[in-house]
Amino acid sequence: MITWFSRLYRYKNPIYKILLFLVSTWLLVNLFSKKQNFKCELKKKQVWNHTDLTPFDFASLKPREEYNKEVKLAIDNIFFF
Repeated sequence: MITWFSRLYRYKNPIYKILLFLVSTWLLVNLFSKKQNFKCELKKKQVWNHTDLTPFDFASLKPREEYNKEVKLAIDNIFFF
């Protein structure tokens, strides 16, 4: 019993550091973790019903030529390892 207390006393600094780390981590996680749930209902073949998807509410259609040019540019800039 005495050796157990003497061993505990000898390693008190690392024990305090570990306890301080664990307590501070627990406090940070509990203080700064706020649940921000976004409830969405996904259904096939239906329009997106939420307003926070884009800053505008209309479709941005491009001419076919501009779209094909951007696709070709993206394909040409692919970097293979």
